[in-house]
Amino acid sequence: MKITIQHIKETSWEIFTVFAFTIFLKCILFHYFCYGYVAVSSLWMSPVDFFAFYVSKLVSAVLIASFVFLFKKQWWTIIMSLLIDVWMIANLVYFRSYGLFLNVDALSMAGNLSGFTKSILTYLNWKTLVFLLITILFSICVFISKSKEKKYNLFIISLCLAFLFYGLDLLFYTGKVFPTNDSRIVQVKKIAEGRSSASMSHYVESSSIIHYFPIMFIYQKYRTDYLDSYSIGVEFSEDEQKTINSLFRVKATKDTAKTNLIIVLVESLESWALQFKDEKGDYVAPNMKRLIDSDSILYCSKIKSQALYGNSGDGQMIVNSGLLPIQTGAACMIFGKNKYPNFAHYYQNATNVNASNNNVWNQYEMNVCYNYSDYVIPKHSKVNDAEIFNMAYESIITKSGRFCTQIITISTHVPFENVANINLPFKKDMPQNMRGYLNCIHYTDSCIGDFINRLESQSLLSNSTIVVTGDHTVFKKALLDEFAPFAQKYNYPIPQDESYCPFIVYSPAIQGRVMVDELCYQMDIFPTIMHCIGVDDYYWKGFGVNVMDSVAMRNRVISEKDAYRLSDKMIRDNYFYKRQNEK
Repeated sequence: MKITIQHIKETSWEIFTVFAFTIFLKCILFHYFCYGYVAVSSLWMSPVDFFAFYVSKLVSAVLIASFVFLFKKQWWTIIMSLLIDVWMIANLVYFRSYGLFLNVDALSMAGNLSGFTKSILTYLNWKTLVFLLITILFSICVFISKSKEKKYNLFIISLCLAFLFYGLDLLFYTGKVFPTNDSRIVQVKKIAEGRSSASMSHYVESSSIIHYFPIMFIYQKYRTDYLDSYSIGVEFSEDEQKTINSLFRVKATKDTAKTNLIIVLVESLESWALQFKDEKGDYVAPNMKRLIDSDSILYCSKIKSQALYGNSGDGQMIVNSGLLPIQTGAACMIFGKNKYPNFAHYYQNATNVNASNNNVWNQYEMNVCYNYSDYVIPKHSKVNDAEIFNMAYESIITKSGRFCTQIITISTHVPFENVANINLPFKKDMPQNMRGYLNCIHYTDSCIGDFINRLESQSLLSNSTIVVTGDHTVFKKALLDEFAPFAQKYNYPIPQDESYCPFIVYSPAIQGRVMVDELCYQMDIFPTIMHCIGVDDYYWKGFGVNVMDSVAMRNRVISEKDAYRLSDKMIRDNYFYKRQNEK
């Protein structure tokens, strides 16, 4: 069919243009909502980067819109536009929650969202409605159009245009984000096999979220093939094995802990909240602040959260075992039957008190993995921290001999609506998420204060090590950016780029007050606890260091990057089970 001016004016071409533009616009908006820039200034500062940024978004838009010319009816474009909205909104929510993008493993863990609908809704805001608004406007264009013919020639032209953009995209991409001349697919393979320092989040930033959808499955294919090779045994290089051996002691000489151990894993606890004051000048968390100012205290204000896709499950694993999370998925969900190092085995009475009465993060199996002999959960789902701490206290006073109790709280979980009748005086223009979070922190802090007072009344403090820390942070950079104008306006101590968990330890083994202001890691918590309870000759040192050992802090055996990589391999290999059986 000969292409004439009349063909160009027909509705299909108009729908193609509008459809491609809406997809392109959504890709640009998604990038801006996640990263806060759209590379406009690079037009005159770095034209190549400017075109590389926008061409990568055009590829997906033109390719998908090309199929307009194959159909007489265009209602399918509305469905496709809605599917794109769902994909973008889901990833935007996930990015605001975890600082990561969805992958196949994350989608497979959707069952953990049961009962947390309000938590998801917390991360929805006006930005997510923009995508739907664009689709509504596009739908109006489709309904008023009257396309009657298929335009195969135009389809071929638009398809060629898409591949032209894709070719330019590859040209711009090569050597830009990754220092390599390899193609995108080769780079994805390297990331999947842990041979690249980049991540799939870097891929999204350099490309587009629509590009990422098919690439996500390619990544999973490479990752699965790589992990399937573990079925015949994980291979460790000579250097890797040497590093691992340096993390083990020849033989442990102690079989009992010197003190009781109480670990309070506060949901989403961040350090800045402990220094925050309300309008009356009172601390939001006075009890934790009072604990920090006491004697026999270690306080680290900058513990970097190292939880990944497993979130709370990852946080619990890091604290209890000194290992780091696997690079995709959650170890607690996939490797719940592995053998893990732990401190609970030093206690005849080891109890895990969990706020959740369902099997979130595979708690039933992991409770056994971490060597807890007792598992206490509420009888109903509507539970608060006061009930949790009361359950923990009742469990403790019924025990004889040394005990270890881990308490996992819930009231500071998003959407920060788990407390009632608490409304601290804050600035009227404080963001709602921040206000709700601080009110919940105040409530949990009061529960911690009451719990410690009850322990003291039973003369249990003098022979107990008490640890208070967060299982992970909750406000990733996307949310911190939203808080920034308010924080700067009133000069509030809210971080701008990355938030940290606090690490508070009360122990008879600590002389005076030890304040650590330098950057520490969640992986440092395990070896520090082992030192405080007097069993620091345990056969597994952990990837971190005792933060009270300044020499060890300055001379770490392993970097965070290498610790992630080796921990991933050790968990997938069930390394601790094999090492034990070899002996």
